[in-house]
Amino acid sequence: MVDHYVQIKQGVRAAEQGGQVHNRWHPDIKPILEMSPGEEIRLETIGYDDYQLKDTDDVEDVKKLDLSRVHPITGPIAVKGAEPGDFLVVDILNVESLSGIGYSAVIPKIGGILRDVYPDPFKSVWYMKNGNKFAVSRHVPGVTVPALPHPGVIGIAPSRSLLESWHKRESPLYGEEKAYPPYPDTALPADPRIAKEAARTVPARENWGNVDIKDLTIGARLFLPVFVPGGNLSVGDLHFAQGDGEVTWNAIEMDGRITLKVGLWKEGYKKYGGKWPLYQPGFIRPIYGRWLTFAGLSVEGEKQYYLDSTIAAREALRNAIGFLQKLGYTGSQAYTILSVCGMQMKIFGIVDVPNAGVGIDLPLDIFDKEVLNKVSDLLGQLR
Repeated sequence: MVDHYVQIKQGVRAAEQGGQVHNRWHPDIKPILEMSPGEEIRLETIGYDDYQLKDTDDVEDVKKLDLSRVHPITGPIAVKGAEPGDFLVVDILNVESLSGIGYSAVIPKIGGILRDVYPDPFKSVWYMKNGNKFAVSRHVPGVTVPALPHPGVIGIAPSRSLLESWHKRESPLYGEEKAYPPYPDTALPADPRIAKEAARTVPARENWGNVDIKDLTIGARLFLPVFVPGGNLSVGDLHFAQGDGEVTWNAIEMDGRITLKVGLWKEGYKKYGGKWPLYQPGFIRPIYGRWLTFAGLSVEGEKQYYLDSTIAAREALRNAIGFLQKLGYTGSQAYTILSVCGMQMKIFGIVDVPNAGVGIDLPLDIFDKEVLNKVSDLLGQLR
């Protein structure tokens, strides 16, 4: 039995959840409850889309998706005795689906690192099978994705000075749509002062937030620096599974419940002295026996870049997508597979000028026999 349990109204948008859910960061958002260090809490959460996506083959909901409503997060949760300079020590004990349905989308203008290559909307609906152990989709046939459940967003409230520093460094990017202003019209809470000042949840920052790290699964431990009394922890954007980098901007997104144990390390952040949080990865990992790695370097067409790992990642992804297209998948399907399947991305070179190198590890065991036969035909043999 957990010490605290916060439930949502399943299928109901965040604005109608009775104040248990917010979608912005601000130091003055009031906690919905207080817990003691060492206690366990279970939180139910809305999916990142705020129940805007539907189980249909129509992509109109993707076209009309209101991105200013994304990341409804449950909380904040105050921890007794937490003060600036401390660490909240958060253990992830369990993550599971609520409805048993998940979504992944390629969203126009937002669609990840290759949005210029895949500008059109695409949606895949995923169903959790075998007690939430696997997911399959009619929109991406021949693929079974093992569970790697984790929170996309987990973070704590910023101090007022930290919030101001975020706006100062990000505001020059607002006009270029490379960062997002507060957009108070859909902010939760709707208090006009908070809504005007609050920060969007889209990027990760010093408070952690939208980190989208697939290794923050069951068994993970996070050390989150406290900036306001109580810490004010919030969680949401749960993922059933994801590849490194969440390259389309979507994992298999789901509503769900997460169980946490929250401890307190007094003056831990002060003693650590770093800028960013720390974490220990979880111990849940699908066991794959066969992988195929696609490489990319920081060369795009005939243009040379200098040690640019983002360009190298784009090239590796395009290489992998080209291979998947030879197996019969569309570009959007292939792009989605890489974003949700537990793909591993690694920098294998970042010192040999001028080329950075990135590798994309594709797990072949996600494919059914028919697809694997096509892989064998292309490669000659698999070992």
